[in-house]
Amino acid sequence: MATTMFGLFEMGRYRLTRDQVVSIEPYGFIPVIGDGIRIRHKSPDVPEKIIFWCNPDSTLKAITNTGFIPAGQAGGASSAKASRGFPLRIVPIVIAVAIWNALFVLQIFLGDSTNAFPGPLILAAVALLFGTSVAALRLPGFQALLLKPGRSFEEVRPVFLLLTVISGLMLLVFTLRWAAKLFT
Repeated sequence: MATTMFGLFEMGRYRLTRDQVVSIEPYGFIPVIGDGIRIRHKSPDVPEKIIFWCNPDSTLKAITNTGFIPAGQAGGASSAKASRGFPLRIVPIVIAVAIWNALFVLQIFLGDSTNAFPGPLILAAVALLFGTSVAALRLPGFQALLLKPGRSFEEVRPVFLLLTVISGLMLLVFTLRWAAKLFT
C-alpha cells in the first residue's frame, strides 16, 4: 500500500501480509470531514498508526469484495510500539522552536517599523525550517540526531514531507515579497 499527501506526493509505501494485519476498521477524527479506515497490524517495520482518509463504508466494502481477511493476532510488535510514545527527541524540537521564535521576536524588535513583512530574520527562520526538514529527509546521520533510540524515521517521514512543502512555499513567497520590497 502507498500513502500520499493530498494524492500528490508519495508519503510512504508499506507492505503488510494478511498474517500481519490484525484488523481494518472505520476511523473517525471529525465526522464527515475526517473519516477513514485504520489498519491495525503487528509489523515492527511499519508505523504503528496507519490511517487512510477516505469513505470508510465504500472502502471497507471494496476490501471485503477482494476477499482480503485479516489473519493477524493482536499483540506482538504493534502493541509494543504503542507504548513507546513520541519518536522524536524533545531537545532538538525545543531548540528549533526557540530559534524560530527568537528570530521572529528579533525581527519585530530590531526591524524598522516602516518596513513591511517579512524581514530578513523571518526569512532566515523559514529557511532554517526548510533546510532542517530537507536534511531530516535526506541525511541518515541527522535523522539519528532527531530520533529516539530504536525508532524508525518512517514513523515521522510524513510530518517532515509536509514541513518541507509548507516551508518551501513560504520561503518562495516571502523571498519574492522581500525582493519586491527592496526594489520598489
